Amino acid sequence: MKNRNLIAFFSIIFSLILFWGLFYLLGHYLSYQNWFSLYGKAHQSFDIKHNLQRPTANRFLNFVYSPLEAHMRRYGMISLEDSVAGIFVDLKYSSIDNFAETDMYGTLNKAMAHPLLASRLRRARALLKIRRPDLEFIVFDVARPKSIQFKLWEKLKDHPDRKKYVSSPDNGSYHNLGLAIDLSLADTSGNLIDMGCRYDYFGEEAHITYEELLVKKTLIKEHALENRRLLREIMVISGFKTLSSEWWHFYLNEKGSLPTLTIIP
Repeated sequence: MKNRNLIAFFSIIFSLILFWGLFYLLGHYLSYQNWFSLYGKAHQSFDIKHNLQRPTANRFLNFVYSPLEAHMRRYGMISLEDSVAGIFVDLKYSSIDNFAETDMYGTLNKAMAHPLLASRLRRARALLKIRRPDLEFIVFDVARPKSIQFKLWEKLKDHPDRKKYVSSPDNGSYHNLGLAIDLSLADTSGNLIDMGCRYDYFGEEAHITYEELLVKKTLIKEHALENRRLLREIMVISGFKTLSSEWWHFYLNEKGSLPTLTIIP
């Protein structure tokens, strides 16, 4: 009789342990599923079809992206490499190959942009491939946090014409909205073609207003002017505006048509 009671007692104990063990495992499984559900939603929320324009809080972004990329994704930016097939990216401010000779972006290695800009750039690339299948876009800079805008502004504090080349952080820039892009043309191997002068050159050779005069003064070559005109034509047809002092700079003047725009701090 005692043996039967002991067997019954241990059977009850074993059943309880088994029950709580299964309950514990089930709880962990549900938490695991919920984590991946949130992770998936974090990616979906930045899909271009959603056209986000407001800051998005998600603590999982820092585990997936570099700090600066995660910061810009919180403000609705998306990766151009993931949205526009075939383009080359050479982020000049993620290196010292820029006018400031300073790495401003650190570990950022993706060109981040507003979804609308990505959509317009896809249109531009389709037009480029119709006109010149042997050429491709190469992107130097797109979305830029205002904190970095301030650093660039300070780097040019002694330049007499700095307002021509860097917008004051007090007013903000289209780059700070993800609605401006600096780019050029390259061959299909990523080699830059002649545009008359390098990116971030602060001189008359970079201006687009009197380009024929630049050719006459032999400051730029005729084929460089043709390359600039091709780039400009493709971008303008695709909805971009130009900047007179920089052949590489294009922006979308959409402040009125987009209901909410947020400057990336």
